[in-house]
Amino acid sequence: EVQTATAVFEARDFARAATVRNIVARIPGTTSTGAVLLTAHYDGVPLSPATGDDASGVATILETLRAVIAGEPLRNDVIVLFSDGEEVGLLGAEAFVRDHPWLEDIEVVLGFEMRGSSGPSILFETADQNGAVVRALRRGFPDAFGTSLGDEFLAYLPHATDFTVFQRAGKQGLNFAAIDNAAVYHTPRDLPSELASNTLQAHGMHALGALRTLGNADLSDVRAPDVVYFSLPAVGLVTYPVRWVLPTTGLLLLVAAGTTFLALRRGVRPSAVIVALGVSVVVLSLAYGAGVLLLDQTSGAHPEAGQLPGALYYGEGWYVLALAAVVLFLVGTALGLVGRRISVAELTLGGLGMPLAGTVVASFLVPLAAPPLQWAVLATLLSIAAAAVLGSRARGWPGWLLGLILAAPVFILFTPLVELLWLAGTLRMAGLLGAFMACGFLLVIPFAHHVRIPNGWWMPLMALIGATASLGMARLGNEVSPVTPTSSTLAYQYDRGTQTGVWITDSTTLASPDTLAAAWLASRVAGSFTEVRDLSSTGYRPATAVVTAGPPASAPPLTWRVLQDTTDGAVRRVRVGLRSDVGAERIYVERTGGAAGTRMVGINGHRLTDPYAIRWVDHWGEPDSLVVLDLEMPAGSPAELVVSEHLLRPGELLGPGTFQRPPALQASVITSGDRAILTTRIGVPGADAPPGREEAGAVRTEDPSLPTPGPGPLEDSLTRGGSADSLTGGPPDDSVPTDSTTTRLRPANER
Repeated sequence: EVQTATAVFEARDFARAATVRNIVARIPGTTSTGAVLLTAHYDGVPLSPATGDDASGVATILETLRAVIAGEPLRNDVIVLFSDGEEVGLLGAEAFVRDHPWLEDIEVVLGFEMRGSSGPSILFETADQNGAVVRALRRGFPDAFGTSLGDEFLAYLPHATDFTVFQRAGKQGLNFAAIDNAAVYHTPRDLPSELASNTLQAHGMHALGALRTLGNADLSDVRAPDVVYFSLPAVGLVTYPVRWVLPTTGLLLLVAAGTTFLALRRGVRPSAVIVALGVSVVVLSLAYGAGVLLLDQTSGAHPEAGQLPGALYYGEGWYVLALAAVVLFLVGTALGLVGRRISVAELTLGGLGMPLAGTVVASFLVPLAAPPLQWAVLATLLSIAAAAVLGSRARGWPGWLLGLILAAPVFILFTPLVELLWLAGTLRMAGLLGAFMACGFLLVIPFAHHVRIPNGWWMPLMALIGATASLGMARLGNEVSPVTPTSSTLAYQYDRGTQTGVWITDSTTLASPDTLAAAWLASRVAGSFTEVRDLSSTGYRPATAVVTAGPPASAPPLTWRVLQDTTDGAVRRVRVGLRSDVGAERIYVERTGGAAGTRMVGINGHRLTDPYAIRWVDHWGEPDSLVVLDLEMPAGSPAELVVSEHLLRPGELLGPGTFQRPPALQASVITSGDRAILTTRIGVPGADAPPGREEAGAVRTEDPSLPTPGPGPLEDSLTRGGSADSLTGGPPDDSVPTDSTTTRLRPANER
């Protein structure tokens, strides 16, 4: 089926609506106990081919369905949702949850996303009471890769996917994504050539393993107490109840107390431990400062900084390696400076203080993220205890081997945590990354002590060389090229009232006259960009931009009509229908006047919850008939709106080559570039309501059952308005068709 509907969300001073077309299918099970939903969105952001986000999810589901249909039938129903409108506010999923009758049958949701184009497919999000579904995934695909750190991390981020909508609806499920090579995320370089085949394969293995298991399970109760989960090499997905986290922390503190007591009995000096703790605090502070300094000293050398939604720079990995080497240098230097006066046991106990404290805090605040830290700290405690018991026998190769064995869990557990923290937060979190790396190195002091022998300074020296080499590689990869393009902004805006057009760019593109972006801009636009203009009323972002004169546009005028005009006491209510005859993907509407002027109270039949706060609304997608706005104003007052059509195919209006760029230059995805904006001011004049008008057709604002738009024969009764002063006439039209429709897809031979 194709589900066509309007969905709306409100935030701060605006409301967004979209006409979405969700593609929905269902495969009946043999003896179904509920349905498993597989979902990915098929829309993309403007300017992006959307291969990773989220054609990869659509491909994953299609191939999974092929494999399932080719095998034994599943016990449970399988529902597929290829949603629309995810990128403009999860609106396709919202429409499905609000309107589709199949929602009640769904017990488990499997979501597939991408924030990049490579790396492992990661189980990064579940719903509350995830125990049953996570264990089911482990049974169906023991090698699944995931970390419950994601559940905790997302709680502190303004992050949402379609899976979030189903979470709010009370559904259980698993959400998967890959997040490496995030520099291509939401950019024109999100191409098939960038998508790693092994990433797509890993996505598919998760989908097939989870679907086959859940598709044959009893779904009458898919909730069980929360579990923590993380992956280990050669072991796969590890899970256990989250209620074990706090007792494990208690056990950890007991082991720490016992280890400290044993170490003190073996000659460890409390004063030396306190000194070592102070040294570790200094190292952590310097590591944090090194990350901050790294950002400060490198941002000016990267023209792409601030232009990539998923990353700060291209080639961030080299900077992460450089930061790790600098932190190792700091730890190695600290060992060299104090190692002659403080024993390795004293250094380790002192260095353990901050990681242990952080683990205890994490156990209470973010329990799903604490287990890897707990086990890493436990390994370090065991290394201290072993060294205390063995005494002089821990020297030489036995000590080296023991240190390696007990350091391995730290490296295994900390390395993916550092990588996930970097990839999820980008290099903007370099300070926190540096401190986290320092915690990891402090936990392996016993191993580092043996590695330093016989020369205590070779390790910091090698770390310094490694840091220099990594920084050099990062700078070598900083050349502007088709693989690492720089960005530019060019847009066009035409005011139908004044019949004037302007070209739009931003200060970044104009930063230097010899940059590739500025040179390309000069080849496209003859004028000089000198005027700074406020374009907020047109929906262009950022609101202030640099403009120069442009040619007039030859485009069909905006179609609009008053569909209803009633007065109820002191309130006038006007319903206006809009249609873009250039096929604009976005219609942006801003009211004029203050609090006593025009208010937008509804869009496409959906009542807005706080009309007084709403300054603008926009609509994405192509409606089957009209975009319908409900307005209120004082009786007798005029209704005034500024409507801007955003055409995301500007070449159709301005020439196919106007926005073409050389390979090393791409369109900026941070600004509202590569579009034509056509602005029209429309108004319905103020007049006293005719006698009896209130009783004849008033639609009261408190009535929630407002008619909604959809397919219908409105087009024949529309009037066109092209200029700033054009007004509509004639009696109001109350016939607004219904909102949600479903079209069943038929096989090709039946069409």
